[in-house]
Amino acid sequence: MPYGDGVGLTWASLRAGGDTHRYQCGMPMPELQWAGRWKSATTLEHYVQEWGAASFMKSLPHRHQLAAQLLSQHAWTLLAEAIDAGLPAA
Repeated sequence: MPYGDGVGLTWASLRAGGDTHRYQCGMPMPELQWAGRWKSATTLEHYVQEWGAASFMKSLPHRHQLAAQLLSQHAWTLLAEAIDAGLPAA
């Protein structure tokens, strides 16, 4: 299997990917943390949340996926413009 910076896949990717797969299969978070030797549960949760977001995106109709991608490309610009305009945060 090719790996390294040029491919975008490293041995660390396998660690996160393995625990993400185990999470999909129903393994509890404390067991995942132990199995993956995660010092911080917060770091493990980051990977699991990314999987959840990616799975949700795949479940959307294609036109909604495209709309979300378009919005994400402009989100920081829109946020900066809202702040500059003095709009309240919430």
